[in-house]
Amino acid sequence: MTALAAIAPAPAPAPSPAPVSRIAWLDIARGLGIVLVVIGHCLGGLIDSSVGDGAPWLRPVFFAIYTFHMPLFFVAAGVLVDRRLARDPIAFRDSLWSSIAWPYFLWSFLQFSLIYALGSAVNAPVDRYWPVILALPWKTVSQFWFLHALFQLHLLALLCWRRLGSAAFLLLMLSLKPLAALLPLPDVLRLAANQAPYYGIGVVIGTAGLARAFVERSVAVRLALLPLAAVLVVTALWVVPGLRPEIPFASARAAGLANIAWSPVVLPAAFAGLGAVVALASLVGGRLAQILGFLGRRSMAIFILHIMAVAGTRIIAIKLGLASVPLLLVLTAIAGLTAPLVAYAIFERFGLVKRLGLG
Repeated sequence: MTALAAIAPAPAPAPSPAPVSRIAWLDIARGLGIVLVVIGHCLGGLIDSSVGDGAPWLRPVFFAIYTFHMPLFFVAAGVLVDRRLARDPIAFRDSLWSSIAWPYFLWSFLQFSLIYALGSAVNAPVDRYWPVILALPWKTVSQFWFLHALFQLHLLALLCWRRLGSAAFLLLMLSLKPLAALLPLPDVLRLAANQAPYYGIGVVIGTAGLARAFVERSVAVRLALLPLAAVLVVTALWVVPGLRPEIPFASARAAGLANIAWSPVVLPAAFAGLGAVVALASLVGGRLAQILGFLGRRSMAIFILHIMAVAGTRIIAIKLGLASVPLLLVLTAIAGLTAPLVAYAIFERFGLVKRLGLG
């Protein structure tokens, strides 16, 4: 708490509404994060398919990415909460529907409908349609658990952040992860609770605190975070699977590996990893910074749409006889990043981006 207090600003008084400028390093960090999300889902798709059986390296790489890539996004979501609530709490409340709940229901419905229609062509065929669709308010599908979890955490912030104060709110958020490990919570609550500490720390420290922690350090310190994060992630990879014997690492499917990677003991690796990404984002410049910043500004659209592009590319490539795992990984990652951008540009041309919940 003491260390956090040093970098955490006090809750801001309510100023008059003003336009919010983009934070370049935060957009770049989101860009790096969404690249990792796409690669992680490409790896997961290969792990769960027959072509991944002969590539044992897929699981360690998948685990390494999963230790910190979603914590990064929950911190990134949290750091903007205080300024948004201070500026216009009503707009923040309304955005829970327009920016989170609406895209959650719309794209869960569309993506699951496609999965159902494809039948045995997908890694995990489904034979029940309406029971899944009707259960969406309390049972998530595919990657859309993130939106449901973010909705829950934003709602908690809306209700509790100003009433509890920073210390009590942070304590609440930190307590949810161990509770999720101890109590038999429904998946929809467990997934949100697992990410609550990262979101809570983001809310408490804000963008200024995150910058002081990782961006405003010397170049040497920021560079040192990269090998430190690598050591902690490798250590987690060595230690954590042995603590979860009920999930055999060498044969686990992607969902089981993610479950291992989000164990409470992985917290040090998660914080080091997300800190390294933020530090790296502050060091990137030139054309690469522009590309990553652009991806960061489109991260919502990429997140929502990439699974359909990744799965479609993998299915077609395997049908055509392509069996090279590295090549499949490259092709699916390219498709997962570019296809959503093309779709976004088309939707933007026709004024549909907001209506479709893509930004």
